[in-house]
Amino acid sequence: MWMDSYIEKLQMEGKLQGHVMEEQRRAMAEEGNGKADLPLLEELMGMNEKLTKLIELKKDEMQVAKLFNACIIMLGLILVVRNPFM
Repeated sequence: MWMDSYIEKLQMEGKLQGHVMEEQRRAMAEEGNGKADLPLLEELMGMNEKLTKLIELKKDEMQVAKLFNACIIMLGLILVVRNPFM
């Protein structure tokens, strides 16, 4: 799905080297220095920020759509009230 294509894209860009990165994480974890998950954590935090922005944009989009619909309804009501024999 989209996550598989995203991982492939990261691997092609060189940001994610697949098994090499996993081996480095395991080696760092064995050392116990706490930096084992840092690259993965940074990538996930970046994705979280982008998804949060996307959700906010979707909320704004829905508010604009609701406002537009309310304006259309109000215009329709004004036309009906002003000209009842339409």
